[in-house]
Amino acid sequence: MTRTSPSLLKLFQRHLEQETAGLSKRSDEHRALCAEHLQKFAKTGDRCLRQLRERRIQTLNQLLDALPKLPRKLKDFGISLVQALKAKQAVPVLLRMLADDVDGRLSCGCALNAIGGKRVEKSLVQIARRELNSAVPNRFVLEAVIHGLKYSCGDAGEDVLVTILSEPISPAGCVGTRVTQFSLLTAGLDCFSERGSPHCTG
Repeated sequence: MTRTSPSLLKLFQRHLEQETAGLSKRSDEHRALCAEHLQKFAKTGDRCLRQLRERRIQTLNQLLDALPKLPRKLKDFGISLVQALKAKQAVPVLLRMLADDVDGRLSCGCALNAIGGKRVEKSLVQIARRELNSAVPNRFVLEAVIHGLKYSCGDAGEDVLVTILSEPISPAGCVGTRVTQFSLLTAGLDCFSERGSPHCTG
């Protein structure tokens, strides 16, 4: 008997229920922030799930197949949803988008960070080293890698983060040298300062 894949609507509702139930365990200040975030996510989800159904996208596998080609708003929601669900089957798609999708790579980095695991860390380290060894490193990919390695990574991940922040990168082919260098530094400092800090999902 073939197992039916749960619908995106059911997965989304289950996530909201779990996160709502977990609000009582948070501090008063953090509870209010997360409750507001959940309300916004629920409102966005209702609208986006309806639009996805109109495109005959109703399961997680269907979403992952369509994700790279979706319109920007639906793509952003799709990435946020797989991040909230910590869907491990999304990892290959997110890694490809981090490398190739100009609009979605930072969100993909954050989603990969939420999913976590040695496989994710190894792949992000490989992507970072490839960029660092390139004649024209893509700083936006490196920034996405930093977001992907936030909060928890092993020695290899920490080493590549230090390398990204310490090695001079040629500005050739990059826009706004000062702006992109600042964004890399900010992302890197956030990475080391925020590890272990509580953060909302979804």
